[in-house]
Amino acid sequence: VIQECWRRQDTSYAEKYRSKNLIQNWNSKLGWMEVNHEKPVQERVRFLNAAPVFAFDKEGEEHDRVIYLIHGRMIGYYINIDTGEVVRGKTSPETFYEYWVFIREDGRWVLDEIRQKDEVDVKRLYGCAMPIHRPAVSFMDGCRRISQRGCAEPFGIRWRYFLM
Repeated sequence: VIQECWRRQDTSYAEKYRSKNLIQNWNSKLGWMEVNHEKPVQERVRFLNAAPVFAFDKEGEEHDRVIYLIHGRMIGYYINIDTGEVVRGKTSPETFYEYWVFIREDGRWVLDEIRQKDEVDVKRLYGCAMPIHRPAVSFMDGCRRISQRGCAEPFGIRWRYFLM
């Protein structure tokens, strides 16, 4: 659903799964792409793994965060909508790793930020976060748990809505 929102260039799509901050951020980015006559193209998107890596838990809910490392594979690039030319990205499949940051907003977990793996200083995160010490959960194992329980433990994040 999140990927589809980006592909459609429609921030109202899947709005209930994203934070107000992320909606505003994406509106700015999509506005900039419109000015530059660019459009994202994402094909053959495959999610391979979703593993919780950090949790922030302070008193109350307004500062709670959960960070997942998302591993996937896709073809992703941007085209000029006037010429159809590829302006950035690659037209061949690539593996990607992203950190998806979830926060509590209005009493529920929503996606607040997506960072590429090379944009995150892991040492800095370890300094202020509580690492989750358990084996990574494969995407398929996560799907089985979701179908059995309706949510991914331990945070109740409904992955079926985020990873479609």
